[in-house]
Amino acid sequence: MVIDSLTKEPLVGAVISPAATGIQVLTDNAGKFNLNTPVHPDSILVTYTGYNTKRLKVTGDIFNIILSPSFSNLNEVIISANRDRQARIDAPVAISTISQSAIRDTKATQIDQLLNQSAGVYMIDLGNQQHAMAIRQPLGYNNYFLYMEDGIPIRVEGDFNHNALIEVNDASLERIEIMKGPASSLYGSEAVGGAVNFITQAPSLVPYAKIEAEAGSYGLKRTNFFASTTINKLGLYIGGYYAARNVATNQYDDYHKLALNFRADYAFNANTKLTVTAAKINYYTDQKGGLDSAQFFNKQYVNDPISNQRFTYRKIDALRARATLDHSWTANSQTSFTLYYRHNSEGQNPFYDETYPVNSQSTGQINVDAFKSYGTIIQHVQKLSWAHAKWITGISADISPESYQAQNILINVTPQGVYDSYSLTGDMLSHFGATLYNTAAYTQFEFTPFNKFKVVAGARYDRLDYNFTNSLTPGKTTGPADTINHFAHLTPKIGITYDFGNNRALYANYSLGFAPPNITDLYSGYTVPDLKPASFYNYEIGGWFGISKRGYVEASLYQLNGTNEMVSIIQPNGISLAENTGKTRHRGVELSFNYNPADELFFRFGGTYVQHKYLDFFDGKNNVSNNLMANSPPFIINTQLNYKPKYIKGFNISLEWQNVAAYYTDPENQHKYGGFNIFNIRTGYHISNFEIWANCLNVADKVYATIVTYGYGQNTYYPGMLRTFNCGIGYTFL
Repeated sequence: MVIDSLTKEPLVGAVISPAATGIQVLTDNAGKFNLNTPVHPDSILVTYTGYNTKRLKVTGDIFNIILSPSFSNLNEVIISANRDRQARIDAPVAISTISQSAIRDTKATQIDQLLNQSAGVYMIDLGNQQHAMAIRQPLGYNNYFLYMEDGIPIRVEGDFNHNALIEVNDASLERIEIMKGPASSLYGSEAVGGAVNFITQAPSLVPYAKIEAEAGSYGLKRTNFFASTTINKLGLYIGGYYAARNVATNQYDDYHKLALNFRADYAFNANTKLTVTAAKINYYTDQKGGLDSAQFFNKQYVNDPISNQRFTYRKIDALRARATLDHSWTANSQTSFTLYYRHNSEGQNPFYDETYPVNSQSTGQINVDAFKSYGTIIQHVQKLSWAHAKWITGISADISPESYQAQNILINVTPQGVYDSYSLTGDMLSHFGATLYNTAAYTQFEFTPFNKFKVVAGARYDRLDYNFTNSLTPGKTTGPADTINHFAHLTPKIGITYDFGNNRALYANYSLGFAPPNITDLYSGYTVPDLKPASFYNYEIGGWFGISKRGYVEASLYQLNGTNEMVSIIQPNGISLAENTGKTRHRGVELSFNYNPADELFFRFGGTYVQHKYLDFFDGKNNVSNNLMANSPPFIINTQLNYKPKYIKGFNISLEWQNVAAYYTDPENQHKYGGFNIFNIRTGYHISNFEIWANCLNVADKVYATIVTYGYGQNTYYPGMLRTFNCGIGYTFL
């Protein structure tokens, strides 16, 4: 068998070349191979895309061959770019991966610490794993990103939530693939700014287990575990973590999260495999909210860390399950059939802060958004002998009954400004059901018309139907009468790559993306806006080249033109509503540079320069056409230097720098935040089966805000974590 050194998973399609025979043998779905050569070879060469090549002397029977990932990710195998396995260098898109080794070295306590390593990505930390995202978009909360687990959207399309990544188990990830720019032609609506595919661990070929315990500043504790093995034809994996934070009552910053993933693979034979997975997430957090400028710049949350909240919360209960049957009809023809189920409930009593107009008796709300979802995806991949062609086509459908309730509450505010209690009024602000029907068909064809020149063309047709039923009397505050809305869109794409050889290539692509209005934007709130789907047109060129087998540079230049892009606008009554802009333009360059000057030293740079601009937009007060969009920093940089000294085997230390440049916080470009720079240090040491680590985040104890928003006549600051220490210990059972 051929096995990954980190995950102990089988490597499917590894090439075994017995010396002096001219024969090549491929590993099967279980990572196994049979040489069966007429002459017993003296040695074999084992190669696999994205892994270091290994030559072995053959002295008897060969059992487990362990390959380690190579440094350069230009040759790694990716899935997300075309929904099938391919080499990175064959994909005419901007796509980056967070590898298994990067995940293990980072020892992240939350996912933003991983995703922000990718050029052009900034995941906003809102506290206790709450977050928002910016990929080729301003910092914000819009539904322009598609989050997937093993290629299946985590949430229902049409019911986006910017906190959806809370529902990911980062302790059970094999790797993360991030596509930047519209991916709608393969994955559907909301894949506009980018699509993030979290690929979970497969069962290992050998018995393999690990347990880790971690503790950190501000009361954080976390335990990770997994266990995996294969018994005959059945592979099993279970893994997850439990994390909790406990602080003083007046700081109001507790949270807990339980995340579990299960997977079973059953190989009926070399051509047919059944994969069954399940994921369970249970999460609860206190919500502290933001700070006004006086609190932030006077460092009140540093010197006097007392929250004015006592009852606000967010809680999530999520369950996902799928079954996928993969069958290879021939070496060039494969079909997969997937059934999946999603069940999600998110409830909250949103935070209240000094920017919210209050008095001693103020009003607020408690809301619950829940859905169930039943879906299927059928996909066929056909390889053709002509021009190295591959045709991928599929259909998908899901039905998702949704419910939303929001009820009015009366809040008691103490003279000191503490929101200490509330009572129910019995008034319902919203109470509706909506059944979402999502049907789609997609196809993609790729071929090489002449040597080293590859063409990829594809298209997807989506139709989303919303069947809305209002349980309240229709009105200004309770939503519209029963209605049916539908949104349909055809999203084509075309891309080309030219491979110069020696890890050098250029690519170009044109793609479309679209995002329908969210159901809560359509059917809840003080008014029901007439919202149209947002459409985006992406033009992009890029390329990459290797540097003497020690590193590589990758760059992309893009322009993303938006029509009817949705933005959140504060109305005269102080309520925030979604509105369509006229036209917007997002233009930028993304640069990745990775270099390994010596075996023990590794340098990584990822950065973006971007301009997000309103081309035609009236924000309710002023014509802000040609202004920069709110919350759009021109520079975002993340860079890292990692050192693994030879003289201390098993030890590593890294220094990371995160930079977000100054940006305007309002469409009128009258209010600004100066941005920030923070530094992180991570260290680790492993010997035999033991591992220990210690990380220090925000080493300089910088007071900074992860995002600053404008409303009610002033900025609101969401403070980042001050200097934070985390340390842990792990043990591996093999």
